[in-house]
Amino acid sequence: MSAGVVTKASAVGLESQMRRVLAIVCGCIVMASLATSAALAGLARPSPTRATRPLVATCCVSRKTRSRATLIGALNPRGRFTHYRFEYGTTTRYGSLTRTKQAGSRLARVRARASLRRLSARTTYHFRLVAWNAAGTSYGADATFKTARFSTVSARSRSTAPSAPGALVASAGNAQASLAWTGSSASAGVAGYRVYRNGRQVAQVGATAYTDTGLTNGTNYRYYVVAYDSAGHLSPASNQVSVTPASPPPTGSTAPTGSTALTGSPAPTGSMPSTYDQLVLGDHPVAFWGLGDPGGSETDSTGNGHNGVFAGGTPALVSMPNGDAAVDFNGTSEYVTVPSSPAFSIPTTGQLSWEGWIRPDTLQWSSLNDPQSYGYVDWMGKCQNYSPSCEWEARMYDSVNSEGRCNRLSAYAFNPGAGLGSGADWQPACNLLEPGQWLYVVGEYQTQTTPAGCGSSNPGSISIWVNGAEWNFADHEPTGCMSQYSVTPEARGSPLDIGTMAMDTFFPGAIGKVAIYDYLLSQAQISAHYDAMTGAEPSGSCAASCSTPVPTP
Repeated sequence: MSAGVVTKASAVGLESQMRRVLAIVCGCIVMASLATSAALAGLARPSPTRATRPLVATCCVSRKTRSRATLIGALNPRGRFTHYRFEYGTTTRYGSLTRTKQAGSRLARVRARASLRRLSARTTYHFRLVAWNAAGTSYGADATFKTARFSTVSARSRSTAPSAPGALVASAGNAQASLAWTGSSASAGVAGYRVYRNGRQVAQVGATAYTDTGLTNGTNYRYYVVAYDSAGHLSPASNQVSVTPASPPPTGSTAPTGSTALTGSPAPTGSMPSTYDQLVLGDHPVAFWGLGDPGGSETDSTGNGHNGVFAGGTPALVSMPNGDAAVDFNGTSEYVTVPSSPAFSIPTTGQLSWEGWIRPDTLQWSSLNDPQSYGYVDWMGKCQNYSPSCEWEARMYDSVNSEGRCNRLSAYAFNPGAGLGSGADWQPACNLLEPGQWLYVVGEYQTQTTPAGCGSSNPGSISIWVNGAEWNFADHEPTGCMSQYSVTPEARGSPLDIGTMAMDTFFPGAIGKVAIYDYLLSQAQISAHYDAMTGAEPSGSCAASCSTPVPTP
């Protein structure tokens, strides 16, 4: 088949061409619902006069059983590095996502496929292919399939229905509610969970957490959760919880003058904060989570109400260098999720800082931590569902990866479409870091000035510190410029997740003392925080690569 763009064709010829394309893409002759015949023809070679976001076509389903199916589609990256995934669910609201995969940057068709498991029998599912690059996001047309009928269930199999989900908790946010619960058990394995709001199902998910968005502030909502297995057995309902979303209070905070006096409001839990916590609270963060008490919820110590919930299990506890406790995430399912707030968004003030202490239990990720072999894991981020709610992330690479970025730590900013992001990269000398070493990481974003070496079309920059040592922008520019990938940060609705970003990678290690500020921390404040935790002054340095002090215990 010709790779050129079709501009004129008879109806018979065009139909024949469409069937041949779908035969190549799907492995079978299926007429899937496509946007237009011109877009389909464009999958072969993009027109240079059009926008360069990817072309996308949802195709068909193969290997369908009562609990499994393989989704198939096609896309053309159009010369820009592109990611894709499928959205699926029992309605056109979808609600579930496949793992994100890379499609490269070719100027040709790329076959997209994803396998689904633990589906409900005799159920109609909707799905579509979604792909994005730095130019934007494209959505394939909606398509449907129906899983096969399951056989008659014996009395014995009925007795093995999943147990009820437990300890359901809810946290209110701005027009949203974040839910988390403990997992069910079943002899055949739990396939997923159905989330009910006010008695009606609103989502079907595979994880033990869900954030319900688009709610009305001031309105009370009731939730419960039901588990199901691959045979379609339903569990008893979980406990019911009520939650009332509300608009966040204005922060009213102003950037301090650099004072590091040990003052500040005590934690609302009633216990006296540690010296380190007092120092952080005295610098007026908009949110601060100690992460030292892995119960059902995680309290914002500032009193601003940005409380989170633990999801995916209960992490173990470890000691930080000052003796305070921190959670040690298992690297496969455990994380903390906090409802979205404008206080966590770069455009709110044009300045945003985050800081946290991390202790990787390993420096080489396994397939459980990094199923897609990205070579990195996200230890925090506000980009849970990628497009169109993406904002920023904190990332760490493993020791050996295809890009040669041994244990790089990065602070990224994205456009909402979640294409390539602009970032600051703290690159340690290879074999410098050690498993079990505590690292103090600070990321900062600003959109108010344009440093030399950056383009003025997208003003702003990003910086990163590790253990008090700042990366060297001059050795990496234009990396660190918002203009590197034309990033214009926007405030979007993604929750903030700690321990993961989008559930496609999970950080295997401890995290503690995460704080967010609506201004840029100074070097003096960063040094004081490091000293308060370790009893030592920062002593690292950076050029193209960085050194760091003696590893903390």
